[in-house]
Amino acid sequence: MTDSSPFQGVSELRSWVASGGVVRAGLPANFMSELLASLSIFAVLANNLSESLVRIDARWRDMGGDNMLKASLGQLLVLLGDTVAESRHATQQAMSVKVAGNKAFGRIEREIATHGKQIREMTAAIQTSEERMEAAAKAAKEASDKLNAGDYILHGLEAIFTFGQVDKNRDNLNKLNTSIAIHKGEAASQRQHRELLGVYKAELVALRNGVERVLTVDQTTTQFQNDLVALGPLLLPAYQQIEKSEATSNLKVANIHLERARPKMDAMSRWIQTLAIT
Repeated sequence: MTDSSPFQGVSELRSWVASGGVVRAGLPANFMSELLASLSIFAVLANNLSESLVRIDARWRDMGGDNMLKASLGQLLVLLGDTVAESRHATQQAMSVKVAGNKAFGRIEREIATHGKQIREMTAAIQTSEERMEAAAKAAKEASDKLNAGDYILHGLEAIFTFGQVDKNRDNLNKLNTSIAIHKGEAASQRQHRELLGVYKAELVALRNGVERVLTVDQTTTQFQNDLVALGPLLLPAYQQIEKSEATSNLKVANIHLERARPKMDAMSRWIQTLAIT
C-alpha cells in the first residue's frame, strides 16, 4: 500500500514557495534554496520512475500469449532492472532531501520562537502605550477642569498674582494632548506590527508543517524500492521455466509464478500517480 503523503507534500511545498510563501513568511528569498534544490532533483527522479512504471505496467498488461511469453517476460525483466537502478538514485536523493529538510525545519522552528517572543514583547509595549495614554488623558481632564469657564473666573484674579498660572495650565493641557496623540499613534503602530508578526508566524507554521511532511519521503521511497525489488524473484522463475523449455508443462508452471506476481504488479501500478510530482 502506498503512502502518497510525502510525495504530495513535495508538490504542495514547491507550490507554496512558488506562490510567494517565503515572502509572506517574512523570510529572505534564499531561505529555502538548499531544500528546494534537493526537492527539484528528487521530483525529476520521481517523475522518471513514474514514467518507467507506466512502461512496466503496459508491458505487463500486454503480455503475449504462450508463443510470445518468453520475449515479453524478458522485456519486462529488463525494464524492471533499469527501474530498480533508477529507484536507487531516487532513494539516495530522498536522503539528501531529508538532510536539507531537517536543517530547514530547525531554522523555521527558531524563526517561529523568535516571532512568538516578539509578539509577546509587542503586546507588552501596546499595554504600556495604552497605560501612558490613559494616564495622560486623566491628567488632561484634570487640567481641562481648571480651565473651564467657571474655574477661569474663579481663578482669574489669582492667576494675575501667580504669574499666569492659567496660561501654564493651558500649556500643560496642550502638552498632555500631544502626549495622548503620541501614545495613541505608538499603540496603533505597535498593533500593526504585532498583526504583521502574527501573519509571519502563521505562514511559518504552515511552512514548518509542509517541511515536516516531506521529511519522511526517504522512508516512502525506500518502501517503493523494496516493493520494486521484490518483483524480480517473483518474475524470474517464470522466465527460467520457459527458458528451460517451452513445453506445455513448463508454461503452466511459468503462469503459476506470474499469478503469484500479479498482486504486487497491481500494487506497483498504484505508484504511478504517487510518484508523478508536479
